[in-house]
Amino acid sequence: MSDAMGEKQKVVLTALERKADSDLNEIKARTTRVRTRKSSEQDCQ
Repeated sequence: MSDAMGEKQKVVLTALERKADSDLNEIKARTTRVRTRKSSEQDCQ
């Protein structure tokens, strides 16, 4: 019984970790885009 619970928690944990990873990658991509946009604006000035 407790083993099954532990396995279930592990699965939930990995799913959450995967979601956190994809969220992190999305944030990184967004900040990179913003950074490149800002630097190109500075180039124009």
